[in-house]
Amino acid sequence: PTLVNTIFPHTKLVVMLREPIARAFSGYLQSHTAWRGIAFEEAIKRELAIIRACEVMYPTTDTTRYTECIWPWFVAEVMEHSLESDFTGNRGGEYEAQPKRRCTAGMLRKQSIVIRGLYVYQLRLWLERFGASKILVLPSEQYYTDTEATLATVRHFLGGRAAFNASVAQAAGDAERNSRIRGRKLDPQTNKVLQNVYSPYNEMLAHTLEEYELGKVSWQFQPSKSR
Repeated sequence: PTLVNTIFPHTKLVVMLREPIARAFSGYLQSHTAWRGIAFEEAIKRELAIIRACEVMYPTTDTTRYTECIWPWFVAEVMEHSLESDFTGNRGGEYEAQPKRRCTAGMLRKQSIVIRGLYVYQLRLWLERFGASKILVLPSEQYYTDTEATLATVRHFLGGRAAFNASVAQAAGDAERNSRIRGRKLDPQTNKVLQNVYSPYNEMLAHTLEEYELGKVSWQFQPSKSR
């Protein structure tokens, strides 16, 4: 957010949020080859452990739990497990495989299955830099089910200066690309675990949206104890 605000201080941001459990499972299925057949439950264990540990170490719910614990810990874990072979050597000589650690934005995007759904912290960081007047928050479900009205809302928010040519057909294509579940069902017990993880953060998101008068984005989960 800081870098974007420094370079493009007058930028308007459209934030589309998808129900986090569906997003997590769909995201996993889209990158399942990266997990080499690892089950969803196994793939998210590391992230769940990080979130729960950071909730204990940072009992307050401000963004420091995310910026000083959850995200840096996750990045460190990705780095720790990203040892690869990198071929180096002199031209014309023998090439030797050398270990190399790297952590790219793509790696973080693919592997942050659960943490990416902690929307409230990420939104707060952008609000700190841009303010509520430059941010429009919409549920992606609304984009898919009431496309024309949603696009009209976006056009109004961006104003006449912006070139925005999205269409209903494009929205249908987006819905297809972003729905990779295709009949595959999430284990009910795993769904309950994720409901318990996300419920307090969704409540925090709802309060943040109300505080900044950014509308309502909510998903119906079973009640859970706030952490």
